[in-house]
Formats: sequence, C-alpha cells, structure tokens
Amino acid sequence: MINTHNKLLIELFSKISSNSRISFHKLISICHSRLQNRSVLLLTIILFSTMQFFVGVSIINAQASKEQVSQRIEQLRAQKIAFITQQLQLSPLEAQLFWPVYNEFVLKKEEISNQQKQLADQLNKGWSDFTDKQKEDVADKLIQSRVNLAKLEADYHMRFKQVLPISKVLKLYQVENQFKSELIRQLKSQQQQKVNDVRERRKD
Repeated sequence: MINTHNKLLIELFSKISSNSRISFHKLISICHSRLQNRSVLLLTIILFSTMQFFVGVSIINAQASKEQVSQRIEQLRAQKIAFITQQLQLSPLEAQLFWPVYNEFVLKKEEISNQQKQLADQLNKGWSDFTDKQKEDVADKLIQSRVNLAKLEADYHMRFKQVLPISKVLKLYQVENQFKSELIRQLKSQQQQKVNDVRERRKD
C-alpha cells in the first residue's frame, strides 16, 4: 500500500507541476480508483490541496484574475472534499460510490447558482429601465431556479440514500453547513485583518 501510495503521489505531483489547471475532480477520481485506504486517500487529498496552494502562490501578477479565481475555487473544493471525507469517515466502498454522485450534484447545483446570480445581476443593473413585464419575467425565472434547486436536492437526497446509510446522509448535510460557516468565519477574519492593517498604516 505504501509503495502504491508513493507512486501515486509522484504521479499526482507530476501532473500538477506540468499543468496547474488540471481538474481536481479528474485527480480525485484517480485516487478513488487506485487507493483503498481511507487515511491514505485523505492524506492524498490534503497533499493535493497544499500543492495547489503553492502553485497558486507562484502565479505571476500578469496573469488574469479569472484564472486566479478559478484556481482558488479548485483549492476550496479540495479543502471541502478533505473536510467531508474526514468528518463522514467513509469506508473505501462508500467513498467509491459516494463521490461520483456528490461531485455530479455539486456541478449541477453550481449551474443553478450561476443562473440565479446572472438573473439577479440582470435585474439589479436594468431595474430602472425594465418594464413591469421584464421585471416579472426575471422574477419568475428566479423563482423557477429555486424550484429547480429544491428538486435537484430532493433527487440527490434519494441517490445519497442509495450509497450511504441515512446517518451519514444527515451527517453530510451538517458537515456542509459547518464548512460554509467556517468559510464565512475565515472571510470575516480576513476582512477584519485588512481593516486593521489600513488603520495601522494610517497611524504611521
């Protein structure tokens, strides 16, 4: 197992070094298919997240901000995967069955969230120029997107129950909320630190 793990880590490092934008989901699928030990799998996920962080640090300032944002999203996904894996304590078989379903769910959920954001931006930017009919159309689409999201969550709730015991399905929902709360806490802390730094510079 150790030799297999070492070989896989070398392969992952090589892929990341040669292509910093390689999909995290592609790499995690490699891990699932070739690692059977949960602790080793978790270590690999964390290592990937760490290496991605250092790759991000090395990005030159001339690169587009969109690429940096995309890379940051990949880092957050890696952290979320590691957090869920640790908290749910998935067996190798559970992990093999669960992650493809969950990754599919997340991608579809992100599509709906992006649609909601686009609609909200459209409404905010054109509010003063929109007719009542145009406002109604956008509002109807926003509500429909919420309905679609609720349906998506209901559909995948049934699929999660097919691959995990109900106790771990409920734990998943709790862990997702915990991860969101931690991200919000970190964001507020970073914002407060920036405010404090500005105040300190003004004192000087």
